[in-house]
Amino acid sequence: FGAALFNYLERDNEIREKNKYAKLLKSVRASLCGKDVKQCNDLDRLLELHGNLSAAGLLSQRERFDISGSFFFASTLISTIGFGISTPRTTIGRMSTII
Repeated sequence: FGAALFNYLERDNEIREKNKYAKLLKSVRASLCGKDVKQCNDLDRLLELHGNLSAAGLLSQRERFDISGSFFFASTLISTIGFGISTPRTTIGRMSTII
């Protein structure tokens, strides 16, 4: 039940966040380096090293709250509250964690 709940509560928001970040990254990348391949490569390395995508949990192609990720999160609630990238970001998802 828990996996289905968090999949329902979190998945759409995660996809929206991922798409929003991808559009922003594309826009910033185009304005900073245009068609200069070396500059674009340097920017890409900087972003990777800084961990922007990793810290946001959006670097992975796999969704955090697909059914298996949601099952993992729900199972971690049995012993502890999860912290880090495998936590709900929506208000209702966070409230459901407390309940």
